[in-house]
Amino acid sequence: MAPAPLHHSPGGATASTVLKWCGNGELSALDLQRVVHRLQQVDPVAQKALHPSHFSTLQAAQLG
Repeated sequence: MAPAPLHHSPGGATASTVLKWCGNGELSALDLQRVVHRLQQVDPVAQKALHPSHFSTLQAAQLG
């Protein structure tokens, strides 16, 4: 089963590949969460190794 696209354009079925970046050079929390989730769907090692606590952007999003 193929992983779901990161984004869908409003009203369309095409995937968007636009990522948003924060002022500090990191991916936005939402985009990082989506990338990590997709990677975990297709990579068994990533499923066990990646956790939101590894990414400061995700930690900040969860706190705020």
